[in-house]
This record gives sequence, structure tokens and C-alpha cells, in this order.
Amino acid sequence: MEEALDTDRTRVTDVQDSISHNLATVKNLQEHISVLQASRDELQATMKNITWGLTVVSTIGMLVLINRFWSCFYRRGSERR
Repeated sequence: MEEALDTDRTRVTDVQDSISHNLATVKNLQEHISVLQASRDELQATMKNITWGLTVVSTIGMLVLINRFWSCFYRRGSERR
């Protein structure tokens, strides 16, 4: 009878240790998830800034090309007259 109780106590202790370990693992994973979410949010903000920057640069480039095209067109037209 005493052996059975010792075995049960050992099993209970093992289960408690396992639960404690699992809780520590869950806490650790939650911290990692929080860090990853913060990194994701920062990356999304950076990508948004890059997208806006590329949009502005592309727009300016198109305006410069249009300006050069029209200035060449008008110069050629005025030379013919």
C-alpha cells in the first residue's frame, strides 16, 4: 500500500513539474509572439514609407520626362516656323 502511495506521489510530482514546464514554455512563446508582432508592425510601417517614397520618385520622374518631351516638341515646332 505504501509503495502504491509513493508511486502516486511521484506521478503527481512529475505531472506538476510537467505543468510548470509547460506554463513556462507558454509564457516564453507569448513573449516571442509579442516581439514578432512588434517586428511585423514595424516592417509594415517601413514598407508603407518605401511605397510612398517610390510613388513620389516615380511621379517626379514622369513629370520630368513629360516636361522634357513637351519642351523638345515645342522647340521643334518653333524652329519650323
